[in-house]
Amino acid sequence: MLLYNFYYSDFKFLLNEITFISLVILSLCFYTFYENKILVNSNKIISYSVFIYIIFLLILYNFIQFFEFDCFYILFNFEFSNMFIFKSFKFLLISLIILIIYSFISLPDSLIKTIKFEYIYVFIFIFIASFFLIFSNDFLGLFLNLELQNFGFYILFSLNKKKKISSAESNIKYYIYGGISSAFLLYGISLIYGATGQLNFNDLIMTLSIIEYHNFFLILVLIFIFFGLFFKLGIAPFHFWIPGIYENAPNLITLIFLTLPKFVFFCLFIKFFYFIFYAFNSISILLFGICIVLSFFFGSLGAINQFKIKKFMAYSAITNSGFILLGFYTFSFEGLVTSFIYLIIYLILTFTLLYFFISFIPYKNFKSTLQNLTFLNYKSFLFLNPWILFFLSFNLFSMGGIPPLSGFFSKFLLFNVLFDNNNFTLLIISLLFSLIIIFYYIRIIKILIFTKYDFSFINFYYPIKYINGLILVGFTYINIFFCLNPSIFFDFFYYQILSLFI
Repeated sequence: MLLYNFYYSDFKFLLNEITFISLVILSLCFYTFYENKILVNSNKIISYSVFIYIIFLLILYNFIQFFEFDCFYILFNFEFSNMFIFKSFKFLLISLIILIIYSFISLPDSLIKTIKFEYIYVFIFIFIASFFLIFSNDFLGLFLNLELQNFGFYILFSLNKKKKISSAESNIKYYIYGGISSAFLLYGISLIYGATGQLNFNDLIMTLSIIEYHNFFLILVLIFIFFGLFFKLGIAPFHFWIPGIYENAPNLITLIFLTLPKFVFFCLFIKFFYFIFYAFNSISILLFGICIVLSFFFGSLGAINQFKIKKFMAYSAITNSGFILLGFYTFSFEGLVTSFIYLIIYLILTFTLLYFFISFIPYKNFKSTLQNLTFLNYKSFLFLNPWILFFLSFNLFSMGGIPPLSGFFSKFLLFNVLFDNNNFTLLIISLLFSLIIIFYYIRIIKILIFTKYDFSFINFYYPIKYINGLILVGFTYINIFFCLNPSIFFDFFYYQILSLFI
């Protein structure tokens, strides 16, 4: 839709975005008004701001529920429709509400005091960039919004004031590797513009549909764009920067980085490989297969000898990224549904596990933090709180894929899709690496339960907060409910993915 045809009534298509940006402006005015009366780092102003954010986000979510659009709009090279966009927008908005509540209510008071008010805006800024990244309808808008998202992470990686050296190291690493991935992506975009003269996604779909699929130049374009996206997501063989950055990054940023980019890039993969480059699916299948096997190999073998918590979560993220790509490898609707189910279950389990380790706060005289803590430090936890350990073990079993838990159910669906599409080689490889994954998750449970108690370590930790334990148990109950009645979740996810293609 052209700008001169944009009437007042059409503002309803931008209502969610306008409301969201107005929220940031209102909070900024609120901060400026109280700047001279209340300390910038005080808990009071942060609490007020969090309250304002949550109220406006809930109002915004209600707007999305009530406004359902039957037409397809393109404005300023951004898409506005009820198919792909609003489903993604709803999920990101719910994630934002959960992360804000988690970040500024249940985190330790000592950490909240160190967070400056400006970081809240950076936090919201990343989500706004993610929204418009999904809305993008051409390569120029996609690249700019992708870099806007990265700029927010550059700032958040320097959040850890107590460990300035390690925080600066992770920030520099992410900046350098982000620049390399952007170079791959930008070079691929320039090549496709030189070959077709198009940057708009809709025009590219029409142009690429009449070009021979074995065109070497366009295959090279697909490879560069493929490498650029996989580099940013940390999928093997472009994973080598992930463990070091996860280890040195602040805990809150690690949690965001483990969850948010996975969903955003899942939406981008649907756009690229199911719509724009669908004519080149034979090349995409080959690239997917190579990256899946390498992700299994490096992720599984890297986690076997890894006892540091954050590095273990990083290698686990690499392995699980390979499982998410299994559905894309089949290039079928059922594969896309099963990948989406696996992604949601992985995000819930990862949030729960990392939340558990963040919830335990060392005393000031104890030098270890989550950056250098290992699973051996929790070997006496059975004596501390056996119920919390039970819920933790339940989630670890699920991450490993032990039946009949949700982790097993999601992997079983992926394996079933591979079997139906006669991808037996990749199915056997996936099963073999699944056994390795089960091994190192069971080994963690062995360390937590059967290792001899270290009673001298018990005094180094504060008792777990009530709200932290409640959240941990709540996410575990979601996992249990999924095991008891998986058909409800499967039907829900099935219709969510189906709505993208209607």
